Amino acid sequence: MMVNPCLLDPPNPRNLVPTPSLIPPLAGFVAALVLTAAPAGAQTDAGSWPAYGRDRGGERYSPLKQISRTNVRRLRAAWTYHTGEIQGERERRSFEATPLYHDGTLYLVTPLGQIIALDGETGRERWTHDVKVLRTAGFGDFTSRGVSLWRDPEAPNGAPCSLRVLAATVDARLFALDAATGRLCPEFGDSGKVILRVGLRNRPFELAEYEVTSPPAIVGSMLVVGSAVADNNRTDAASGEVRGYDARTGALRWTWDPVPQEERDPGWRTWVGERAHRTGAANAWSVIAADSVRGLVFVPTGARAPTTTAASARAKTVMPTRSSHSAPRPASSSGPFRSSTTISGITTWHRRRR
Repeated sequence: MMVNPCLLDPPNPRNLVPTPSLIPPLAGFVAALVLTAAPAGAQTDAGSWPAYGRDRGGERYSPLKQISRTNVRRLRAAWTYHTGEIQGERERRSFEATPLYHDGTLYLVTPLGQIIALDGETGRERWTHDVKVLRTAGFGDFTSRGVSLWRDPEAPNGAPCSLRVLAATVDARLFALDAATGRLCPEFGDSGKVILRVGLRNRPFELAEYEVTSPPAIVGSMLVVGSAVADNNRTDAASGEVRGYDARTGALRWTWDPVPQEERDPGWRTWVGERAHRTGAANAWSVIAADSVRGLVFVPTGARAPTTTAASARAKTVMPTRSSHSAPRPASSSGPFRSSTTISGITTWHRRRR
């Protein structure tokens, strides 16, 4: 949702509904709200929303003051953009994207993999790029919560892919697109994409078992990506590694496994039983917060996959980790059910779930 400082009377291009409009139930849409008597003015940096939580840490604080308790009732829709994906279909999908706003443009992604850039004042499409997620895939949480933006500090302003839209689709593909044109960045991964289900400790047994619903966290030039794994289906469920990728090239830089794999990993001894260290899940499906100053990401994880023996069921910890590229340093305990990991994949602290 984007709040504009003035009323608009836009024409009616494809998928654009002028005010007033009737929003169909369950239809994917983006709406802009305006004040009925607001003065026109240029949008400033204070009005930008360049990350899922506005900043990388997810504070969701906006310094804008034009809208207040005294005038919020005067807001009305200026335009509505329909994605056209959800209305009238039987498959369970939901539009949950938080659009990013940067330099007059809104960026979002849909459950079926339409990556879209809209003019923030008129709602007109600047560009769309459809990566075609399979409509009939049976994902348990068939959605995408948004995209991320990354500016390449080594690229000249205005150069292709100097500002990138990074989108992780629900079918576990990671795309890098030029924010100006919507074209794939050819130097990223395989011609603009990385397949995230490749290289896991436990491979998914079917498409719907493993998905990605949240945008990548960004620290410096590192993209940090979690996953969502179907709950309670098997002991050797798809593994829930959190991984760091180079934002420029798409190369894998590190892997963090929430299930301890080596005796030196924190909590190794608390995972008891022959299947305890083989189990999967314990994944981070939600949005990962980042501390760009300290080079940290904060990773909330879910439950591990079930095990079938009483001994294995005694495993209590879901936080111990390792890095596949560097040896972990000793961890101290702090914070609830969460782990802090550096951009090199080394655990700095963890807290056990009790």
